[in-house]
Amino acid sequence: MKETATGIISIILTILIHEWVTALLNLEYNLFSDEFNLVSACLDLGIWLAIFTPIYFVIKKLFGVKKQKG
Repeated sequence: MKETATGIISIILTILIHEWVTALLNLEYNLFSDEFNLVSACLDLGIWLAIFTPIYFVIKKLFGVKKQKG
């Protein structure tokens, strides 16, 4: 249960921070509705991963989530 909560909280925080960062940098790219642009898609995904990764590991450390065997 803790592992699921960690993932959900991480995704929600990432979405909020990603929206703020892209608005701050004036990047308005939507992969699904805009014409495909490889540079913009990679930049958008890179920003998302750069935000998600540290948030996930910090929350995982704070909640003390450990994988269960089996």
